[in-house]
Amino acid sequence: MTANVARRFWLPEESKVIDRYIEALAAGRYRYLRDAATACLADLDRLYARIRKSTPGHLVAATGRTKGVVQARFRKLLRERGLVWGGSLLLMSESKLVKRYAQALARGRFPDALRAAEECLAEVRRLPSEARTIRPRSLHTIHCAVLTEAHRMRRPWPRARYLEEEERVMRRFGRALARGVYASAVEATAACRRELARRMGYPRPGVYRTSRIRSHLLGCAHAAGWTSFLEPWSPAAQRVIKRYLRRLYTGEFRSVPAAATECTRELRYLPAKMKMGRPARTDAVLRELTRQARRLSLPRHRTYWHPGELRIIEAYARRVGRGDFASWREAAVACRKELEGYWTQATRRSPVAVRRPAGRGVPGIHGKMLKLAHELHLSGPNRRAWTERESQVVASWVRWYDRYRTPRKRGPLGVAASGLQEELENKGFTRTVIACRTRLKNGWLQMHKLA
Repeated sequence: MTANVARRFWLPEESKVIDRYIEALAAGRYRYLRDAATACLADLDRLYARIRKSTPGHLVAATGRTKGVVQARFRKLLRERGLVWGGSLLLMSESKLVKRYAQALARGRFPDALRAAEECLAEVRRLPSEARTIRPRSLHTIHCAVLTEAHRMRRPWPRARYLEEEERVMRRFGRALARGVYASAVEATAACRRELARRMGYPRPGVYRTSRIRSHLLGCAHAAGWTSFLEPWSPAAQRVIKRYLRRLYTGEFRSVPAAATECTRELRYLPAKMKMGRPARTDAVLRELTRQARRLSLPRHRTYWHPGELRIIEAYARRVGRGDFASWREAAVACRKELEGYWTQATRRSPVAVRRPAGRGVPGIHGKMLKLAHELHLSGPNRRAWTERESQVVASWVRWYDRYRTPRKRGPLGVAASGLQEELENKGFTRTVIACRTRLKNGWLQMHKLA
């Protein structure tokens, strides 16, 4: 059973605990769903501890459950048993009322969403009871439901309705955007806003906001047959973006925005026949780089280390190997003080030669020192170089982690680290779980040539 499947599968012992708390919720012993989830999670943790003793390396017991997962399980079982909770899905009759009031809000019958939610709640409370409710609906629940439904319809809920002349202007610009007269919705919105101000002669408070005009304009453009304004990236542009993503996480750029600026400049110099696709705008490139970084579960920022800084950190790492410091942390604190003097002197020589990086603290210097010590095969207090036999075991678990990992999920990494530690112990090696996690992450980055 893989890690992802195990996280979705509920053990029979877990189901018994969950059922016990569902009965307690139905009996009214808990006022809020989060209180029941907190108490249930404590019982589940004790259950996982017993399972780990009898079955070491158990996938579910090793990762555990979060409070949000337990609450979601509660809501699902409550709906299946016909018990409606305040934070669960609305009934069919309630959903119809919410949709009707959201449409009325979009047409301008109500001055704001709160007034629409108050009237909708009054009608909801007059509905016949279709299911036994544990807790009655609140104004906050109905308010959120009305806002969500209005947002799903992609219609603004204005405080003041547009005049007929304003509607004609917006429809004209929406048709122009659909025909391709404007390159983007931003340009069409700016032109439409200028035309409205010229026609009406005075700005109407709350009506001529750029966001409102753009939302209404997009609705008119879609009604005129405008299906999509985001064209796919051309193959040449995808290759350039992928190259800058690799350069970003090898340390050539300090952050995603810095890489996006350089990438946009290179995309604009592509030959005309290779520019098919989206226009090369910095915001579009920034979104694409950020999306790919999240898909790879990589950090958004990585600081570039200057050669002078690396020389100082390497010197302190060698001093730790000779026994001049009692711990790596103590060496990192002393290294930070020397780096401050280095930054001051370099700034005096040339203000743009070395910029002091934001967030360059003791933890960052400590991590960089440990990485250099690993690359130079240096030993020190509480640190041992990984042997060849250990590296072979690590390589097998790195392949396992690469197969079962999920973007933005840390469950497979924790399972792989526990399994790696257990296998190393069986072979006679002693490593902590944190050391195994770090080794697995670095191995995965090296596998994909991102470190």
